[in-house]
Amino acid sequence: MSNIKTTATFNLNNLLSDLERGRFVIPDFQREFEWEAWDVRDLIKSIFQDYYIGTLLLWEVKDDNTKTLACEPIRGNNTKGNENHIVLDGQQRLTAMYTAFFSPDISLSHKKYRKATFYVDIQKLESEFEDEAFFYFFGNKKEKYYSDEIKQFNEHVFPLKIFGKGGFEIISWINRYKSYWQEKLNNCETDEEKLKVDEILKNPASFEYRMNEVFNRYTVAYILLDGSIDIKKVCEIFTQINSKGIKLDIFDLLNAILKPHDDLRLKELWRENSHLITYSEDQKLKVYVLQIMSIWLQNYCAPKYLYYLVPNSKKVIRHKDGTR
Repeated sequence: MSNIKTTATFNLNNLLSDLERGRFVIPDFQREFEWEAWDVRDLIKSIFQDYYIGTLLLWEVKDDNTKTLACEPIRGNNTKGNENHIVLDGQQRLTAMYTAFFSPDISLSHKKYRKATFYVDIQKLESEFEDEAFFYFFGNKKEKYYSDEIKQFNEHVFPLKIFGKGGFEIISWINRYKSYWQEKLNNCETDEEKLKVDEILKNPASFEYRMNEVFNRYTVAYILLDGSIDIKKVCEIFTQINSKGIKLDIFDLLNAILKPHDDLRLKELWRENSHLITYSEDQKLKVYVLQIMSIWLQNYCAPKYLYYLVPNSKKVIRHKDGTR
């Protein structure tokens, strides 16, 4: 009999709902949450940019297997009694999402950090600088500062913890943001002021479209193991996953994409020329070379721009109304 009960996807809306209700629990043999604030930020950026963030491996809760594995809720969530899935692979990603979208009142990790809160800069998100749109602050001072909605509207800052409150709260915030700037437009005294505010008012519609796309259509894949399989078998599966995982970076991905182009074999070019450069971290240098090429050709070196180095690749442009 197959160990797998189902393979499917959560949309982000349902995944966040399950996170909030305590549907996911972590077995005791898992390591602690270890991600830094920038790791959390980069995961959220990947979600908003519609990138794949990996597949979750879950074990169906059944016959007290949560007690057998001494399971605990996602870090920061004290809800108990709703357990549905034991997380065998994906704890760091799920905890990062809970941290960013629900802003629990705890330090980021087991290290001596203060609480981190996460935000999106709307104007940067709706521009060519969207990679810089996601940011965070430590401690309560900035969180208190940005708890004032007028400051949020003036500085075009969307607190990601609103995302965890659901679609209605997201749209409600965006409508208040639009109303605020519409009133500003109505009170403008010069044409120059009107032009500036009018330009700002082009962003909310696009932002609303983007939020709806992310909230309702972004999906996270998962594999659910049957709850009736033996715990020894589950531990074997977990051990196999953790001992044989090999991280694939963008150099390897581009090498695979470029294979059909006979004159663009990245690995062969690297082998032929790597002796010319002395650097202790060979794999990092491969990516640095691609980033230098990207800066030279298109003045930007974020990961998504490296894909545009591929011959005949199509660059996606987002219009003001949110369409692509």
